[in-house]
Amino acid sequence: LPDLAGMSASNAMVIKPAPVTIGNGVDEENIDLEMDHLMARVTPYFYINDAEYAELRKIKIKKVEFILPNVKSYTATVDYVNGEVSWTEGDAIANEVTFYETTNPVELPQGKVNAVAPSTCYFCPAQSVDGLMMRVTYDVYDAKGNLTRLDAVAENSIKKISGKLTEATNYKLYIPLVPSYLYALSDGDMDSDALVIE
Repeated sequence: LPDLAGMSASNAMVIKPAPVTIGNGVDEENIDLEMDHLMARVTPYFYINDAEYAELRKIKIKKVEFILPNVKSYTATVDYVNGEVSWTEGDAIANEVTFYETTNPVELPQGKVNAVAPSTCYFCPAQSVDGLMMRVTYDVYDAKGNLTRLDAVAENSIKKISGKLTEATNYKLYIPLVPSYLYALSDGDMDSDALVIE
């Protein structure tokens, strides 16, 4: 399986080995595999960590990206008899992946129990995730639904995972928004005219 990205937004994979007999004398040339079996999955869950702030402001996520230094492509060699996979490192590839983008943004709920996961990202188990960064683009609305911040961007290091991840494992990252009241006040009083900050 050549040219598998060390970090990818897609889980689509079709491999074409030599024809194999699958029973009743039928030869099958295509084998569909979910990437989850070979790759590690990272799913970020977002929520607002402050009930009072959640009453004042609504945050809607529009885009989520992962940035990782030294992303490589890999070739997977699959031993179907023993169920073993070995990886060979290839060339450097793009180190940014957009794995969620929408024109219908997801509103962040209050509380970890209500956290939302807009999408997921896949990593080759031979790829180190050290230095992983997340960039989130979002809009902010006041309690009346007025847009106060357009296309705000937050970029943070992800330190909850490191090294090489385990294949066929879903790593759940809970990302709390911990608001600053200085930030809330900078948007003005809720009863004043809304100001869109770009």
